Amino acid sequence: MRKDTGFTIVELLVVIALIALITAIAVPNFISWLPNYRLRSASQDLLSNFQKAKLAAVKSNVNVAVCFKGDNSGYVAFVDTNVNYANDGEEVVADVAWSDYKNLVVNLAFNTFDSNVGARPCMAFQPTGIPIDGSVDGFASVPSREAQISNTNGRSTKVVVSPAGSVYLE
Repeated sequence: MRKDTGFTIVELLVVIALIALITAIAVPNFISWLPNYRLRSASQDLLSNFQKAKLAAVKSNVNVAVCFKGDNSGYVAFVDTNVNYANDGEEVVADVAWSDYKNLVVNLAFNTFDSNVGARPCMAFQPTGIPIDGSVDGFASVPSREAQISNTNGRSTKVVVSPAGSVYLE
């Protein structure tokens, strides 16, 4: 007497059809979720790097600048010992390229950091943790400075630096 074990072809086809149906429902939702995740990740990284620059300024007792790159390809945070808002071979705290985050739109027109320094938006944290920039009035001229990041789904977030030095997402 032979005992057959295993699945019939009908059972296998039903299982494959169910897997295909679940995949057809899940993949579009995952694809639309991914740009929002990347936006949140880029915003959190920018916030973290602002805080990292602030802590490095306080710890090292020197200015630490955060400058967005002129070609809108990212930003760099560096120790700015000579307070010229340019990296002259000084220690780099963070160097980020926007291309690391797919489906992001970073428009420097929505960036309220002063762009009179080196023709790119820049600011620095003083050794006290208070932010400064190259503008005449500095942070006193506006309530806060912000950088807006958007994704291809039309969502956006702002990373805000207050005149007191607190950094938060909006």
